[in-house]
This record gives sequence, C-alpha cells and structure tokens, in this order.
Amino acid sequence: MILGHHNADPDVIGAAQGLRELVRALRPGTEVRVFLPDDVSSLSKSLAGSLGVEIDEKITLSDPDTYIVVDTGNLSQLGSYEKVIRETKARVIFIDHHTQVPELHDVCFSIIEPGASSTSEIVYRVMKHCGVTPSYVTASALLSGMAFDSRYFSLGGSELFRAASELLELVGDIADIKGRLVQPMSYSEKVARLKAGQRTEIISVGEWVVAFSVLGSFQSSGARALVALGADIAAVAGEDKGELRVS
Repeated sequence: MILGHHNADPDVIGAAQGLRELVRALRPGTEVRVFLPDDVSSLSKSLAGSLGVEIDEKITLSDPDTYIVVDTGNLSQLGSYEKVIRETKARVIFIDHHTQVPELHDVCFSIIEPGASSTSEIVYRVMKHCGVTPSYVTASALLSGMAFDSRYFSLGGSELFRAASELLELVGDIADIKGRLVQPMSYSEKVARLKAGQRTEIISVGEWVVAFSVLGSFQSSGARALVALGADIAAVAGEDKGELRVS
C-alpha cells in the first residue's frame, strides 16, 4: 500500500504512480494500491483523472505486508493512518524530499533527500537505477509532480533538469504538463482568497512580512494568495471535521 499526506498534491500523485509501476515491474503479480487517506486536492484529482491514474480514497487492500509512505515529513500528515503506521508489524518505507523527523528513524528503510526538488524526482531516479523506463502515463505524472513542487521549474538544480529532460523525451511537450496543472478557479475559491486578504493580520519579523488569516475552507489556496500578494510567510487556519487545519 502506497500512502501520501492529506490534501495530497501532484507530487504525491507522481511519486505514488512511479512506485506502483516500479514495484509491478520488479515483482510482477504484486498487488499495489495507492491509498490517500482523508482527502485529495482538487488539482490532484483532476491530474489523476486526466492521466487515468488510479487512486483510492477508501481502503481496498487489507493487511498489506509493506507500506510505502511518500512526500510525508511527519506522521501527523497521514491523518487517520498515523495510528496504523505507528502500530503496524508490516514493513514501512519512507521516500521524501523533506527533512526527516526523529520519529521516522525506526522505519525499515528510507530514502530522504532534502536537496531534491520533489519526491517525484527521487522516485524517477530510483526507477532509472533499477532499469525501469516509465510509461507515458507514469512519465507524465512524475513530470507533473516535479513541475508542481519546483514552482514550474523556478527552483531546483541540475538533477531536476536532467530528470525533466529525460522524462520529456517520453512525454513530448512541457505544455501538456502545464495544461494538466492549470485548473479553473471556482467562485467559492475566489471568494475565499479575497476573504483571506480581507482578514489578514500582518506581523513584521525583521524585514520579513508574516501574514495570518482564517478561512473555513480553501486554506491552502488562501495561503498561496497571501504569498502572491507579498507575504514572505503565510499561515491560513480553519476548522475542519472538528480539528484545526493550518496551511
């Protein structure tokens, strides 16, 4: 079972799809499921739908012998599956580009590369190391994950661009990838973004501008909007299912 953080973004989709194809190539006949607990971002659902990438939001694989957790720097990001991972007797593998927290040191195996642009980049290099060439769908998903987490290639070093170049030979045109990552903004999201700006509390820390706001939904979109307006750091909070969520 492959897991990713709540409100899963395109990097989770790319990394999970790459790992699914890798496991099936190395161990034919293995049942591999991508299960994203709690929720999936609307952009990721659109990306997965356009590529035909299968993701499960309900458990369809009971008692797996291995869990692979991608793009998740803290177990709390797994929502209801935090307890499962803490208590399972199955193998647990972490692959991520965020700094590893101490509680993850006891897992069976991990690939943690804070210098990588995305988890999708790491997964692609693992596939290449194993001699597995991604299919068109998987190459598109991996490239989408890289593009999303690197802010459309405005961040990243030579390894990112080398990987992207190789994947483009399989995908064709970067415009196809960008098109999949562009989603029309709904009326509700537009209003939420404007409310985030309207409700903003601004704090200066040296020359840094930190913005705080509150929204009932679309917290991550509201936070992105505040950064686009000029905040160095933005935090938008709201209550969701009886819990406090902060993007």
